[in-house]
Amino acid sequence: MRLTKETISPLLGEVPEQELIVKISQKILSHEKVVGIHDLVVHTYGPGRYMASIHVELPADHDFIEMHEYVDLIERRVTNELGILLTVHMDPLNLDCEEIQNAQNELKEILKEFPEALFFHDLRIVGKGEIKNFVFDLVVKSGTTKREEKNLRLAINKKVQARYPRQNCVITFDHNDMLVSDK
Repeated sequence: MRLTKETISPLLGEVPEQELIVKISQKILSHEKVVGIHDLVVHTYGPGRYMASIHVELPADHDFIEMHEYVDLIERRVTNELGILLTVHMDPLNLDCEEIQNAQNELKEILKEFPEALFFHDLRIVGKGEIKNFVFDLVVKSGTTKREEKNLRLAINKKVQARYPRQNCVITFDHNDMLVSDK
């Protein structure tokens, strides 16, 4: 995942330097089992004092306890090497599921019709049988209003249901005004 896809959210202080964001991202992505990262949030508490949280995508077919230990290792390494207290949220990805791959491809095609929809991540299919939810985060252009989000949610859901009549979309919106460029 390119660095333009991480969400940086300054809660106190200022937006951290791009160099710090790159270092955090590279440290995490250097771990062999990490598939991708998103939703990086950095909190500043004065000069050189940082706390951060991030979502790390990992293969879902690994042992849960093993993956939890792996995430703990990532947290310790980043804390020790960069002096940042890091909390990692694990997002399991089912990389071999044909149903999810098909849904991702369909969703990519559908979203091409909506210029305000920049990209999505964290797609999962929830439910059993014929009735399921497509749950995902959608990054939209900055300045998109709550009303526009509501209309976009309805329009995307209508398009998805035209292809998957018994599916519903559960969308969490992120805004690209919080994105960091890798240029």
